[in-house]
Amino acid sequence: MPLTGDLVKSDDNLQAAFAGESQANRKYTAFSRKADTDGLVQVARLFRAAAESENRTDARLTFHYANEAEKRHAKFYQDAIEAVKSGKDLPAVEYFVCQTCGFTTDKEAPDKCPVCGSLKSQFKRVI
Repeated sequence: MPLTGDLVKSDDNLQAAFAGESQANRKYTAFSRKADTDGLVQVARLFRAAAESENRTDARLTFHYANEAEKRHAKFYQDAIEAVKSGKDLPAVEYFVCQTCGFTTDKEAPDKCPVCGSLKSQFKRVI
């Protein structure tokens, strides 16, 4: 069945969203390399964590998880912007990324992921 009207727009939007998500990992990896080159070790680690969180596959659940992860990333990015604008790196922390949903934390991995409920063992430490 060919797509018509609003369905065409929805299909186009979904394809654009998928393209953006599939390129995000590469973009964050490149940003991480640049931050490393600039001596911003913690900013680089933040981008590696963001890249790791983009490696999800199930579409509907992925959009939910991505939305929740992006809310968290926004705060991390704002902190990074403020640090870099003041000529500094972020404070030294480790990031932990839930391998199920991409939730990222800058503290110890929680016993249970607040987004998807995965256990602590599902969190990957990003160095």
